Amino acid sequence: LITKTLKGDITKEEAEGALQFKVTNKSNGNYEIYTLKDFTYNETEQRYERVIPANVGEYEVEETIYDVDGYVTDSVKYSIDGGAMTDGSETKAIVSKDTVTTVAFEDAYTKDEGKLVLTKTIKGDETKEEAEGALQFKVTETATGKSTTYTLKDFTYDVATGVYTLELKVKSGTYTVEETIYDIH
Repeated sequence: LITKTLKGDITKEEAEGALQFKVTNKSNGNYEIYTLKDFTYNETEQRYERVIPANVGEYEVEETIYDVDGYVTDSVKYSIDGGAMTDGSETKAIVSKDTVTTVAFEDAYTKDEGKLVLTKTIKGDETKEEAEGALQFKVTETATGKSTTYTLKDFTYDVATGVYTLELKVKSGTYTVEETIYDIH
């Protein structure tokens, strides 16, 4: 039996689309690959479970893919037959006649996001309305090339300082910020 417990704010859908396991029979080298979609979710235990039919012998059980896009993997742990959790993504399991060997995996995740803060100061005789109606900014995530355009209307204006500020929650990474329309007519 392989079990999988998820800790943190990750959704079932995100985990099911990413996580993968490999079970190898050490005596002959044959192996099977399973994704989390192949498991059944046990609501009572709050974990995924998969019974793996296996002959008596030694097996290597490995969580081969445990990273999930958009999340930081804080820990990957396993235990055998209810023992103490150990850091790692693979272990050996001995299957004996008429017994169930349980390999339990537990991963902890946190959302991989940061904050990108844009500020803009306007100098000159332009009115607030003129500036907010004209200026645009494009934020591009370098890794994916995905861009989002913002206008100055999306920013918060601080009357005391005269500064416009826009705080964006973004996935950790590198971004290009470009002021695409900067002329006020």
